[in-house]
Formats: sequence, structure tokens, C-alpha cells
Amino acid sequence: MERAVSPEAASFDPRMALMARRPLDDVTHACKVARLANRSTREARRTAPLMTKTPRTAVLMALMLAVSATHAAPLPPRKPSEFGEKRRNSAAPGALPGKDSSPPPGDNKHTAESGIDECIARLETMGIKARAAVAPSNNNEACVVPMPIRIEHVTDRYGNGNAILFPNEPLIDCQLAEPLAHWLGEIVAPVFAANFASPLKAIRTGPGYECRNRNHETTGKLSAHATGLALDISGFELANGRILSVGTGDDAVPEAVLRTIRTAGCGWFTTILGPGSNAEHANHLHLDIQRHGSNRGLRICE
Repeated sequence: MERAVSPEAASFDPRMALMARRPLDDVTHACKVARLANRSTREARRTAPLMTKTPRTAVLMALMLAVSATHAAPLPPRKPSEFGEKRRNSAAPGALPGKDSSPPPGDNKHTAESGIDECIARLETMGIKARAAVAPSNNNEACVVPMPIRIEHVTDRYGNGNAILFPNEPLIDCQLAEPLAHWLGEIVAPVFAANFASPLKAIRTGPGYECRNRNHETTGKLSAHATGLALDISGFELANGRILSVGTGDDAVPEAVLRTIRTAGCGWFTTILGPGSNAEHANHLHLDIQRHGSNRGLRICE
């Protein structure tokens, strides 16, 4: 007489046991367990004639394992948009539902003023003389300078220690002053000292801040000047009174000198435009630190 086989032994399959131990994270995997259970019970039917009614039991057991494992599986991570939506809909601790939890205007002003003070103090340690300023009001809300300052001079710390003046005292954002000082002190002043008989005395510039689009177009993207992140330089004045302009002519900065300071400037600025770039920049250098490109790391040096 052939020995009877229990339903558990008849439907056992090592592959199914391994799959049951693995967290089931979707319905597809549960179906795979069920199909494997069916296959196992069909094999059991051939080897255990006395247990012809075990398939239904085995299938039910497999489905129970699948359901329990599916319920125990961890939820998949939420999409980033869900986190963003949660942040937008959540109020700050202590805020009343439906109320704007943003700080009052006075707090924003205090934060901006403290940021300017800290920035100016840091500039002073670098030999940069600047003072806090107020950007002119306008109707375009996008024309905002977070930390407006007027730059007065930059100390030539790598040369004779004299101050390189900014007679026009351009209005710029404080964060532009630091790379500007590095470029002037480490590149422009030494290059001019090596090529001319007199050291650099002053920088002729535009106003800095201007609420306008790029290249003064009526439409298009906002210029970096509109946020104080750009400065135009039209000329360089030497201590002997000679003024070298950017562009062409007898008093123009020699092409080799201009090319040197433009190329080196790409280490500090994200954009440098000048003669040869386009008609709008034929008579000045445009320097800015605005972020460009999809990865915000593109540099435009033309």
C-alpha cells in the first residue's frame, strides 16, 4: 500500500518557500507564488494518489502567504512632489490653520540688513571699502538686489598697497564685490603694472544696477544688472593720469592685455563679455556672477 502524503508535504517546494520569505511588494509577485503553488500541487498529485483533493488546500495556503507577505511589505518611497506638496500645505509650528506663516516684513528687513553688515565686514578684511545702499524703486518686482552696496575702492594688496578707486561708486549686490576684488588685485593690477609704466589707479564703470532686460531688449530674460549681480567696465585709469578704454582706438587697452584679464576672469565670474562678443559689448567688459544653464554651472566667456 502506498503511503499517504500530507497536504503540507505534498505542496512543499523549496522555491516557493524562498519566495514566501521575500517581502512581496506588488501583486505580480503574489501571482508568481500562486502559480508556483499550483505547479507544486500538480506534481504532488502525481506522486500522492491518495491526496487528490489537496490542490485547493495548497492554493489557499499559498494565497494566504502571499496576502500576509504583501501586507507586511514596506511601502515604496513617495515621489518628491509629494514631499513638496506636504511642505507647501504644512504650517510652521504654532501657526494657526489657514494663516500665513511667513515672517512679517520687518523680520525680512532685519535679516537683509544683518546680511549686508556681515558682508561689508567680510569685505573690509579683504581691503574692500563699501557701504550699504538702497536700490532705486521701480515697477518690476523682479528687479531686486538682496544686499545692495556701493563700492568705493579695492586695496591693491598684491602690489603697492594703494587703493584702486571706483569713481562712479556703482551699486551692486555685496556678493559680487568679493570676486571683483580678487580679479582686480590678483590679475588686473599685476598685469597692468607689468605692461605699463604706472600702476592702476581707478576703474571706470557703469552704474551697476539697472532694472532692464538683457542687451536692453524690450522682451526676453532679465539682465543680471537687474539684481545687482553684474558690472560693466569701460576703462582703466593709471596713476599717471592715462586712461585706457575698452574697445578700439589709440587709447584702448592693448588686445593682448585685454585678452589676458578676460580669460583669467572666468575663474571668478560666470559671464564675461566684451569686444568681439557682440555689438552691445563692443566698448566695455560685462562681468556677472549670475547662474546659467540647467545645472546652474555654465560659464559664458566670450
